[in-house]
This record gives sequence, structure tokens and C-alpha cells, in this order.
Amino acid sequence: MRLWLLVVLMLAGAFAPSRAGARMVETRAQNFFATATETRQETAPQVADPHQGNLVCGYELASGYSQAAESVGRKPIIVGENMKRVKEYADKVGAHAYRPWKNDPFDFGLGMKRNERWIKDQIRAGREVIDIGPDFQRRAATGRNSPFYEMERRNLDGYENYRKVFERSGQTGGVPGLDF
Repeated sequence: MRLWLLVVLMLAGAFAPSRAGARMVETRAQNFFATATETRQETAPQVADPHQGNLVCGYELASGYSQAAESVGRKPIIVGENMKRVKEYADKVGAHAYRPWKNDPFDFGLGMKRNERWIKDQIRAGREVIDIGPDFQRRAATGRNSPFYEMERRNLDGYENYRKVFERSGQTGGVPGLDF
């Protein structure tokens, strides 16, 4: 029992602050508060060097700058009708295709909302968007087009980083090397 008490007392003493340690903490605190409370004239916000990240000294870089920096070196986005085609083309060219969140049981409105938010996020980020166009074979067989692809095209109308790679000839067409 005495040994146990001795060990406990030694451990308690090992973790107790010494006077020298307490003085050091007190001195550092006084220096910090003296520096923090001294008055000086404010200067204009400092802009971070591009290699330092988005936040430096509490100032945030302009949103356009950070979005442009994010899009540099990122894979292009592939859009088109029929996700099987889109994924196949994206894999072929080393690009990125939309990956929808789980939506089970399928809710059309929720799926459309998520897809639209995603395409708008890609546009805001300045991502390159490659359009592989409609699935002409499926349209010919079903007589329908994809409302998701149509929504993406409406959002991409006039977007400067948009590139169309499909060919159209009346009601037929596609991407060379993918559809024909």
C-alpha cells in the first residue's frame, strides 16, 4: 500500500507545474496581450500568394481566383444523353462523369435538383465541359429524349468552357469512335 501511495504522489508531482514553468507561461501571456492590444494603423487587406492557399492572415482570396485555380489541372466534365455512353467516353478520354447520389426509391424531382446543382457547381468552378450529345439510337427507338441532358444543355448555353464533340446529321449522329 505504501508503494502504491508513493507512486501516486510521484506521478502527481511530475505533472504539477513548476514555478519556473508558471513564470514562463505568465511572461508569454503578457507579451502576447501587449502585442495584441497595441494600436497601429490598419493597412489594406493582404492578398495571399497563389502558392499559399485560399486563406492567409484571415483574408480570403477573391472567389473567381480560387475557382480558376481549382479548375486548373482538373479533368474535364463529360455530359451527354445516356449515362452508359457518358461514362464510357469519360473513361476513354480520362475525364469525369456525373455520379448521382443514392436516390432509392427514385424521386425524379430530387434527382433533377441534384443534377442541376452539380452542373451549376461545375460551371461556377470554371470546369471544361465536353458534350457528347444525344443518344440518337435510343431516341430513334423510344421517341424520347432525356430531361436530365436537356436541363444540362440549358444550363450550359453560352458557357465559355463548353465544347461539343458530337456530329449531327438530321435525326442521326453521334461521336466518332464512340457511336460509329
